[in-house]
Order: sequence, then C-alpha cells, then structure tokens
Amino acid sequence: MRGPMSRSRTPKGLKQLWAAVGKEVGLNSEMLAKKLVGLAIEGDTTIARLLLSVAEREPEGENRGESRKGLSLAERLKAEPVWQERPPEPGQCLDADEAEEEPRG
Repeated sequence: MRGPMSRSRTPKGLKQLWAAVGKEVGLNSEMLAKKLVGLAIEGDTTIARLLLSVAEREPEGENRGESRKGLSLAERLKAEPVWQERPPEPGQCLDADEAEEEPRG
C-alpha cells in the first residue's frame, strides 16, 4: 500500500492552498504592501528586511531552476534578533541621560 505522499512530493491540498494564497495576495497586493510598509516604518525590522528582499527579488520565472546559494529568506529572518520595543516617537530623545536634562530656551 502506498503512503499519501508516494506519488508526489507535495500533497494536493498544499498545492491548492498555495494557489489560493497566491490568488488572494494578487487581489490584495496594494493593501498588503501598504500595511507591510507601515509596520516597517513603525520599526518592525523583520518586515523591513522582508520588503527589501521582495523588492530585490527577480521577477517570477527568471533563472528558474538555478540552485540558490546560502540561507533561505526564512532561515535569514529566523536568525535575526526580534524587535522588543517600539521606536521613539519623532522628536523623542533616544538617550535616557538627555531626557533628564532641563529644557533649553
């Protein structure tokens, strides 16, 4: 008796999921891009790196079949430190010592 993955390396359900996700991303790409850019501007470095990676990526189909060298995007993102706090608001001091000084004026 054959196992569920004996005919194909990728299960049919997974292929259908990829197709559905691809369709939804295509239909909502502008909204997704705006949301991701907003998160990057707020200080989410993982999203910023993702956007840069997408922007630098070759259009689909070019150089298809060539082996990739190095770590995958997922592996590179996993290795990055996680952003732990919100960045300061515009005009807010970055250094705690500066915050204790009396205002000039």
